Amino acid sequence: MIGMSFTNTSPLVVPTRGKERTLGTNPLSVAAPGKDGDSFVLDTATSAVALGK
Repeated sequence: MIGMSFTNTSPLVVPTRGKERTLGTNPLSVAAPGKDGDSFVLDTATSAVALGK
């Protein structure tokens, strides 16, 4: 079984060379079983800094 989760947000991030917020943080996560009981988990956002930091 592979789990995937995606979402979108309101504009919160100013793109490079931008002047106003036009991008969301758009977090995503993926998880999958691996060999010998290990697992692969990816949990990330498309922004460089967490909201409010």
